[in-house]
Amino acid sequence: MKLLFGFLAIFLAISFGEGTQNSAKLTGPIPCSTNASETWVDVVLLIDNSVNMGSSNLRKISTLTSLVMSKFPIGTNPNVTQGVHNTRVGVIAYNYKASIVAGFNDIKNLNDLAQVLSGIQLSSNKEANLYDAIIQSKFLEAPCTVNFCVSTNRPTVMIFFAAASNVDANSQIVNSNLIDTVTTTIITVNFNSADSNLTSLLNTMTFNYFVNTSMYNYSSNCYCIDHTGYPLILYDSANNRYTRYAECMILLWTNGQMDGYYENPIEACTSIGYFPNFVMTGFLTSKDEEQFLAGNYMVVFNQINEGTNYPFYIGYHRNAQNNWVWYDYNLNDIEGTGYTNWASGYPLNDPSKNCTVIDSNDGVTTFWKNVNCNTQFSLITDYLCFSHMCDADSYSCLDQLITHYSSTAEDTIQKHRKGRSKTFPRLERRIKESQNVHKAQRISNSGLFK
Repeated sequence: MKLLFGFLAIFLAISFGEGTQNSAKLTGPIPCSTNASETWVDVVLLIDNSVNMGSSNLRKISTLTSLVMSKFPIGTNPNVTQGVHNTRVGVIAYNYKASIVAGFNDIKNLNDLAQVLSGIQLSSNKEANLYDAIIQSKFLEAPCTVNFCVSTNRPTVMIFFAAASNVDANSQIVNSNLIDTVTTTIITVNFNSADSNLTSLLNTMTFNYFVNTSMYNYSSNCYCIDHTGYPLILYDSANNRYTRYAECMILLWTNGQMDGYYENPIEACTSIGYFPNFVMTGFLTSKDEEQFLAGNYMVVFNQINEGTNYPFYIGYHRNAQNNWVWYDYNLNDIEGTGYTNWASGYPLNDPSKNCTVIDSNDGVTTFWKNVNCNTQFSLITDYLCFSHMCDADSYSCLDQLITHYSSTAEDTIQKHRKGRSKTFPRLERRIKESQNVHKAQRISNSGLFK
């Protein structure tokens, strides 16, 4: 029961935290919305009903899951762009094989969910095939069509209630890339922590490469659409966990001679026409944020890109009133928290150098310099860009994607995909390769499946 109460605490943390930031001054990283009543997310419950689970644990899963999900707007309408904020729920039971107990169109309300959960019976099989459960999750709704894909570009939470991992097929989970860890939150509830194979597998499934540890990506309805950025993740010492914030970032690297130069860094970020939700150069509000950027995000990024990407522009700039400020998402000036990290002798008192870059001599220690905003004069062509984050109270990231291209949904998707294939193929490919290598190393070190 202790494990299930932990799961309850996780979901309540997702749902009922507080915090918004609407002032004309940055006070810290922008928190994700935690409005459970407006949550639009797809929840997949993957329940081990092998004999290892036991009937009493199945009843506990049913009772507490129904309690948690009572706080969410359960429904079957996926089209958030029409103002419908439904949380869709699908249920999969697995033992030797997995089966769909209920798809996203079957559970219309809490009573439906309670009946589905209470109807799951314990199997006589000892095997627990998590791999097949993940495969079956791909069939919870009808095949994707163009218009349907646009309207249902939704985040997903996969909650695994596991008691064993004793099927050879489960080893395929490690390198399968079946789960999109950017838009999918993985939560695992381990009913048999004494099973080292199961524990190692679940830890690997929740491993996050940007913070180099296993974690639950809390705030599941807070995500960056379709790989158009990666969220800021910081350690929350008050709650002893890592959590995401409503800031999607990506490092845009360009070649001035091939791609052209820009009058200012804002033009570079907003010129990514097939990623219309990038709107500005990024801001930093604390040393912790810069450490995440330099010590986690940039380390992974530079490994993937097989090089270094310093220096790069950020949004700190000197305005017409001679004040150093950031941009907000409307490109208005906004006062910072007071955090800066100027190199010795900077900022230079030079009226031609009104923009800021982050630089590093060793790839570890970072510092700021002010440079010319025109990239043709600074010869700096890398940029930290921020995009809109989707969460329970906002689908601005979807709105930007859908409305930027006017003609049809088909045109929108095709241009979006075409842009991705041209701009970030190496990044996305190398991320997958890097993940596979790290996963394999972790499995090898743990002795799993030997």
